[in-house]
Amino acid sequence: VAIVVVLALAIMGAVIAFRFSSSRPIVAVPMTAQERTELAGSIRTRADLVRAYHRFALSPIRRTQPWWTHRRFETDVSTETPVHTDQISLLTDIYEEARYLPDNAELTDSQIQQARRAIQLCDA
Repeated sequence: VAIVVVLALAIMGAVIAFRFSSSRPIVAVPMTAQERTELAGSIRTRADLVRAYHRFALSPIRRTQPWWTHRRFETDVSTETPVHTDQISLLTDIYEEARYLPDNAELTDSQIQQARRAIQLCDA
């Protein structure tokens, strides 16, 4: 009987410890200027832009949910930081085009440059 009680207490302790450790808040750290510059510099193709947009949208400082649409993300950022509305809107428009272009199509050099600049100018 004592072994059963000890095992039950150990299991309860493990469950409580797991619940406590998984519910602690995660400290969100904004993307640094250097990280944004590196992310922007990594964009050379439409696939690069899609990856960069996802990384930017899902960075820890954002409350973006993985199931949100790109337009929901755009609205959220514009509401939270109105100063970035134009840049986020431009970046989202280019992302949308990159995402839905036919497989054999590419973005223009101008679009790549605009997307890079938009990421660099958004400071969070």
